[in-house]
Amino acid sequence: MTRTVFLGFDSMDVQLTREWAAKGDLPHFARVFETWASLPTLNPEGLLVGGLWPAFWSEAGPAHHGSYCWRQLVPGTYTTAEMSPADFDSEPFWLRLDQAGIRCAIFDVPLVRPIPLRNGVHIVDWGSHDSQLDTSISDAALASRLHTLGSYPQKRCDITIHDSGREHLLTALRTGVGMRSEALSWLLASEYDFVAAVFSETHCVGHQLFHVHKPSHPRYDPGLAARLPDDPMLTVYRDIDAALGRVLSEVPDDTALMLLFSHGFGAHYDGNPLLAEIMERIARARRPAGALTTLRERFLVPLRGVRRRLRRALFPRQRHARNLRNVDGTAAWFAIPNNDLYGAVRLNLRGREPWGRVMPGADQELAIQTIVEELLSLRHESTGSPAVLRVLRTDDYHQGPNRHLLPDLFVEWNWSEPFVALTSPTIGVICSTSEPLRTGDHRPHGEVFVRNLVLPANEQIPVESLADVLVSDVLARR
Repeated sequence: MTRTVFLGFDSMDVQLTREWAAKGDLPHFARVFETWASLPTLNPEGLLVGGLWPAFWSEAGPAHHGSYCWRQLVPGTYTTAEMSPADFDSEPFWLRLDQAGIRCAIFDVPLVRPIPLRNGVHIVDWGSHDSQLDTSISDAALASRLHTLGSYPQKRCDITIHDSGREHLLTALRTGVGMRSEALSWLLASEYDFVAAVFSETHCVGHQLFHVHKPSHPRYDPGLAARLPDDPMLTVYRDIDAALGRVLSEVPDDTALMLLFSHGFGAHYDGNPLLAEIMERIARARRPAGALTTLRERFLVPLRGVRRRLRRALFPRQRHARNLRNVDGTAAWFAIPNNDLYGAVRLNLRGREPWGRVMPGADQELAIQTIVEELLSLRHESTGSPAVLRVLRTDDYHQGPNRHLLPDLFVEWNWSEPFVALTSPTIGVICSTSEPLRTGDHRPHGEVFVRNLVLPANEQIPVESLADVLVSDVLARR
């Protein structure tokens, strides 16, 4: 039986993988690099951390699917709320295949809600990075078989290291790779026409053990490094390489295969923990709120909380926004969540926000120019190097029906050094008061590799275009 297989390696850094493959540490990836066709991937600009995987499976960018962060601004409010895949209704590409009678097995593709398949199985958050939903397995027989493997050894890596430490996390991730490899082998031995599976373990090890991988990291832990048998990232990458070797040995040579290195890793250096205060100081200096605006917000903020509590009490069975937090509705602009890699700024725009202070048009352009000028003037106090490399306008990269859900500006930080204290003529000096729990964070680069598939003749391929390559092959093979 000919089939198409997609393997995703969530946040597995392709540059590191190439380096270790060239040294002989990852022989199966080395064979892929030597003989398969490839293209760099183009990830959603400014929104890749939370928007990448939804862009892959929905075949559209964040301005269409609307999902980009685990916490987002609630439309029409000055409130942010926790979000999960259940809050978004875009449909994954494999539904088209399922509706065409094609048997699909979907295994832990990230950030998608569970959708039963008529002709296959959908496994959600069995062992995803930072699982946001309860584990869902749409096929009872497979659920029983997976149960024989035991529960996946960790659900959220931040909690795992808090409760049990980084050494335990590494052990759990290695166990998880073995369990995932076994489960994937079962799927490949079954009569599925299309199999898609994603390995999450490279994501967690990059976040939590990057400082042990990189001796130059300011939080390098020589004691922990001495207790581990090898570089922890290399250790997990070797396990993934072995799992890839098992897949390649179990599928026929005519199988169409796509491997996606979704995005990369580097040290966790960014100014996001400081951005809200930075934007407040810039707003106070360049566009302060009037007394009536400030008084109005002081009166309205408590009322919003009362209204939310009443709604929950009166309609307990309705789905309500979770873990709400207010932003400053008096400001002309404010920071909003966007994971960690890029900062995000939202204009308090008249006609879009409840009490907008920035008029569309010339006033909006002036506000953007002010923000860009001020952010680019930020410097690291200790070295004098720029803290911000670019400020990107969302409208230059993202257009679609859900554009109104997105930030207006992205802040591309200078990821080359830790953010300890920043300074500029407008903000003065602002200091970081804590270290991030995660020592590694994402980088935008990704790459896709294919065997028995045809990639477009481009210099790179948008991640939302990858599904078309897969679907076209599956339908052609039918």
